[in-house]
Amino acid sequence: TLLEILSAATEYETVPVRHHEDRVLKSSFRHLKLPISMPNFSTSRTKANILLQNHFSRTPLSTDMRADQRLIVLDAVRLLNAMVDIISSNGWLKPALAAMEMSQMVVQARWKTDSPLLQVPHFTPDTVERCKGVSVNSVFDILEMEDDVREKTLQVNEDQMAEIADFCNAYPDVELEFEVQDKEELKAGGLVSVVVKVERAEDEDDEDEDDDEEPRGTVYAKYYPKPKKEAWWLVIGDEKENTLLSIKRLSNLDKKAAITLQFEAPRKVGENELKLYLMSDSVMGCDQEHKMNISLKENDDESDSSSDEE
Repeated sequence: TLLEILSAATEYETVPVRHHEDRVLKSSFRHLKLPISMPNFSTSRTKANILLQNHFSRTPLSTDMRADQRLIVLDAVRLLNAMVDIISSNGWLKPALAAMEMSQMVVQARWKTDSPLLQVPHFTPDTVERCKGVSVNSVFDILEMEDDVREKTLQVNEDQMAEIADFCNAYPDVELEFEVQDKEELKAGGLVSVVVKVERAEDEDDEDEDDDEEPRGTVYAKYYPKPKKEAWWLVIGDEKENTLLSIKRLSNLDKKAAITLQFEAPRKVGENELKLYLMSDSVMGCDQEHKMNISLKENDDESDSSSDEE
């Protein structure tokens, strides 16, 4: 699995397995969400896997284990970025998206299968259940709640409510639109250019931002060991063929931006169903997926070259 590949990284070979620690790891292993193939509790590889899973589950740890986990988590985002680069260079779509989602898991200390609402400060599984009861399933839904319904549902004090409000107001709200250039003239195997425009919704308080407040783009990540800035990936791929056609990493998504993605068109003449993805490296629940159908004509240049060869 992707987690086992990450855990086997050479960067983790220096993670110590202390005397008697193998017993603690073996005990923790019994409660893991994901299995580990051929676990060896005296190896750094198995320890890294267990501590990452404990991180996703927010499991309390001893002081020594917590210190080791901190180093493992800090390395994980960098390693996953490198894995995305390697996977995308091979043109594999689904593994690349999975690595991006695992980066979100590392930063937020949550499982991919958890509700995105569990990222919100002071939210518990019980809070999420109460939210579902009033049709609140996303961070954006929290902002739309009436004040009295919000207070009754969240059941937090004034300071906690203020922290929840800060989180929700900083949560990425991105509008995306795209345009395929020369759409009527595209040819199989030819070059395709797509201009993507992204615009981040601006909070009313942004222009009057206090010096004491977190700068724009700083991720709320209570369980991540150091401050983290948002980063994003734009990806174009063919889901059916599991093919990644184009990728671009955005280190900052502030207000408006226009990005051009280029790729070699598929070889299939006619309609091709592609998708455009906007993926966060740090925040769950704000990824976007857009259909991008293109119609390809036969490439006369390729036909001519094939005739010449014959």
